Amino acid sequence: MNMAKFKFSFLTALCLALGVCNVWGEAFTRIVVETNEGAKAYEMYESGKLYFSNDFLVVESASNVDGQSPAKIKLADIKKVLFSSDPMLNQDGIKDAMSFDVYPNPATDYLSVRFASAESYSFSIFSINGEVVKSGRIQSGEKIEVYSLPAGVYFFNVGSMYIKFSKI
Repeated sequence: MNMAKFKFSFLTALCLALGVCNVWGEAFTRIVVETNEGAKAYEMYESGKLYFSNDFLVVESASNVDGQSPAKIKLADIKKVLFSSDPMLNQDGIKDAMSFDVYPNPATDYLSVRFASAESYSFSIFSINGEVVKSGRIQSGEKIEVYSLPAGVYFFNVGSMYIKFSKI
């Protein structure tokens, strides 16, 4: 696994997912990162930066904010990332959006998906290089065959949510 390609592909996916909403004259996107310690929301303004530094995702909300240190999140600790341009997204909305899961992780033959609702969702699975290797529609409780995928790290995508999983 080439870490430089992973970082480039992941950052590209993050940038493509960024929507914009005009607040105080400057567009922003709310980024929610879930780790083992829980979920934390960041408001990323146009003047901010989102980048990789060694094995960290660095979030600088705005480049002109005095005294505010950038957030550093270890890549290995990231479970889910949500992007939203909805200025009304509150803690309940974040909780609902983060309430889906993909398991087992790591996977061998199948991935199971659990959503909070019974709706059907479009999904995509991206390789570490950013290529779509599988896509379709799925409902909560259904399984996705992954045994034909080579071992490696992948991203499961539904809407603006990405979940990192491993295939062994």
